[in-house]
Amino acid sequence: MKKIIKLVSSFAHKDTSNIFSNVLISNGMITAQNGIYGISINMSSDVNFCCNAEKLSRAFALCDESNMKLSIKNERVYISSGRFKSNIPLSPIESYPSISVPDNSFDIQSDILDQMLSISQFTDPNDVRIALQGVELTDGFINATNGHMAVKKAIDCLDGIDNLVIPSKSIIAMSKINKPITLIAAENKMVFFSFEDGFVFTKTIDQRMPDIGRILSEMKNPIDTKLIKDPIISLAPLCEGDKVILLGDEIKTRNDDASMGGFALPDCAFNVDYLVKIFDVAEKIDFTPYPAACPFEGNGIVGAVVGVKL
Repeated sequence: MKKIIKLVSSFAHKDTSNIFSNVLISNGMITAQNGIYGISINMSSDVNFCCNAEKLSRAFALCDESNMKLSIKNERVYISSGRFKSNIPLSPIESYPSISVPDNSFDIQSDILDQMLSISQFTDPNDVRIALQGVELTDGFINATNGHMAVKKAIDCLDGIDNLVIPSKSIIAMSKINKPITLIAAENKMVFFSFEDGFVFTKTIDQRMPDIGRILSEMKNPIDTKLIKDPIISLAPLCEGDKVILLGDEIKTRNDDASMGGFALPDCAFNVDYLVKIFDVAEKIDFTPYPAACPFEGNGIVGAVVGVKL
């Protein structure tokens, strides 16, 4: 129970003046949400109540579950375990927004959250173009872009899924459940992922993602990323300021104060942080299209990265 309380409470809003800073324990479920994403898990409890998530989590952390007691009186939940006692003010259960999975659920591959998490690094959660803040879930693919890089990864076919853009921040939070997903449902700009003993959910981004297919292309002269990975990662901390790294016969910083030789690459330039991210997923990359977008691929992913024009 302590682990469940801790996990669920992490989904609650941090502003204590917000109703979503609470957790709701009702009808054998514990629920927390923050207005964007949330979670609901089966939990056995003899009492139903609503109270501050952080206070409840801290109190449970100090309890021995084998001798813990909960009771409700005087608009407070009382928690005791051995010499420890705590009481937390209650909020009206009816004031907490209800949430339930729609009836239109259907099967989805069990690792879908992990798959989306693996490409969420290619989004920009802070971009004013809100479609770039999330991962697009479509029939047969997941897509992501930050406007400078784009990736596309094949997944199992999803009949009925039509271009859902799911916030990266939601994906990171929902992935914490670390459980196989069994069903997906979408309704009213919300998407729900069910697992064995509960579900997670999030609002979707109400904007279509740009067509990343326009910058994806086939590789004609690919090189193995292993040949350049270590030198670029080694030089990355020295690329100060604009974070630009130059490739050619040498790999070097833009101000030429650090370099490694012995290469025969096309002359080109990139944001070094983008290349470092690509190394997490790419096995091959083709720099010959520079200054146009340069394609890369690996581990079921195809993508492209836009260079820096000098």
